[in-house]
Amino acid sequence: MGIVIRKITFWVAVAAAVAVFIAIFVLTEQSPGDTTALSASVSDAIASRQADAVGAGAPGASSEASAVGEGAAGPVEAMLAIGNVRKWAHTAEFLAFGAPVALASALWWGRPRGARARVLAAAGVCVLASLFDQTHKIFVPGREFDAGDLLFDLLGYCTAIALVSLASMALKRILSVGRHVA
Repeated sequence: MGIVIRKITFWVAVAAAVAVFIAIFVLTEQSPGDTTALSASVSDAIASRQADAVGAGAPGASSEASAVGEGAAGPVEAMLAIGNVRKWAHTAEFLAFGAPVALASALWWGRPRGARARVLAAAGVCVLASLFDQTHKIFVPGREFDAGDLLFDLLGYCTAIALVSLASMALKRILSVGRHVA
């Protein structure tokens, strides 16, 4: 990848990370009533989609097959048993934040140069952003620091960093094979 393209992509990733962080900041500024209403609407949408999916069963499915599926928790129910919609929103927010941060870290042309150090740098930025988000809640009336949210944030940005790292390694491998073939 040419250095000009690398630098442009780096700055686009930085801009994306800043935009997502601003969105997280704005969501944190919501009143408890607004955030509860938003969570309730998302929960209702999930429940209605689940009801539509279960409905009369899959097209062509027998009533016995539908009866067997009843009572078995699907992936959405399993996730909601671990945490409510608001908790999982933290994972989605920090997945969206962690991806451009990890990409910017991977594209950075200065130090650190090693992949491990770049992953740690991206994780450090994400940890600081997560801590800032929770600390920011202390100053929003009706909101409070919730250490449990930090775990859902961690899941989001660690997933993003892992996916970007795997994609980066795959791309390097593909490009190195292309050089050896040519």
